[in-house]
Amino acid sequence: MTETEQQKRDYYLYLAKTNCSDAYSILISDPNYPFTRFLQDERKDWLENFNWSVYSNIFEKNKVFEKTVPPKNKFDQGIERYRRYFINKSLTIICHLDIKYASMSLNPGIPDSLGMQIRRFKHYHGDTLSYFWYSSWIFGLLNYFDAHYQQCKADAELRIARVLKTEIYNRETITEVPGIGKYRLFEGAASITDLLNLAIEQRLYISWYLRYAKEREPDIYKQVQANTNLRIAYTLLDDQFHNLLKKIDHDTLVVQHYSTQYNQFVSKQDKTELEQFRMKNVNPGNCRNYLVKY
Repeated sequence: MTETEQQKRDYYLYLAKTNCSDAYSILISDPNYPFTRFLQDERKDWLENFNWSVYSNIFEKNKVFEKTVPPKNKFDQGIERYRRYFINKSLTIICHLDIKYASMSLNPGIPDSLGMQIRRFKHYHGDTLSYFWYSSWIFGLLNYFDAHYQQCKADAELRIARVLKTEIYNRETITEVPGIGKYRLFEGAASITDLLNLAIEQRLYISWYLRYAKEREPDIYKQVQANTNLRIAYTLLDDQFHNLLKKIDHDTLVVQHYSTQYNQFVSKQDKTELEQFRMKNVNPGNCRNYLVKY
């Protein structure tokens, strides 16, 4: 590692440890993981890109892993897959990946007019088998919600601490794409005003997944509702996300840096489905009493 790379890592770990609640635990999860790869050479860019390093490292924290188990029959390989979900520095939840229903399967139920208005819909739910989402199921949707929530929280905490004050805006254009129609295009990486939208977008996809499964794949829907750890992980992350929104809204100097226009796409039915997915009366203090042990 070069001296400059070490300086970047030390700087980020210092920012995380002194200003953030969970970012330090996220960044030190793998001492060899190159979380500084988002950083530019200019020192001011190091601060502005801090949130993307937190986002990147969540995927290291939430990696899928396998366990060998007794085969159920001669066709069973005797391997079960699990995914970790980082909730906060004191809690990680393990979920059994027992629901093999691709999130891309919900595409036919999403009107093109709605999908085109959401910036990354085609990216996350494309029509090709090469997309990661084709095999990620609902677990991948929750993984990305976790990543974008943690990213936004780390950025907001730097702003609440008055360490990060800059504003980053991206220009947006509406372009006519042959065979698709009008499409929203952005120049450069996501602006800070877009971070909340990224998390809200993933919650919206989870609600669409649940609604579509309930209507067309009732057996899959029952499996989802029966996955206790998955529902607890979603509930706790959702609670933390709403607590973050309150902190942002209560700080007049911070709220100006964020926008949540994607809320307009969240229907009453979406909210109802997400509420039914939550586990009642579960919180970080008592959740271990309900979690399935793996």
